[in-house]
Amino acid sequence: MATVLTKGLLSSTIKTIQELYKEDNIPWICGYSGGKDSSAVVQLVWMALQGLPIEERKKTVHVISTDTLVESPVFALWAKQ
Repeated sequence: MATVLTKGLLSSTIKTIQELYKEDNIPWICGYSGGKDSSAVVQLVWMALQGLPIEERKKTVHVISTDTLVESPVFALWAKQ
């Protein structure tokens, strides 16, 4: 059964990401392949951090390109450049 994305679920997910972000000072790495899953993760992290006061944004977050070998040719070319 698919989960329905509601405003409440989105808000709850963003709040969870914010809480996890503030738990420690270990940098985060988000692997980004250009697909729907990695795009959703990067967008959720972005929204979560954007919702924090600037003084609470202390942890480094790296977004790196990952090659899953199923990327579109356009994205694969962009990532190589």
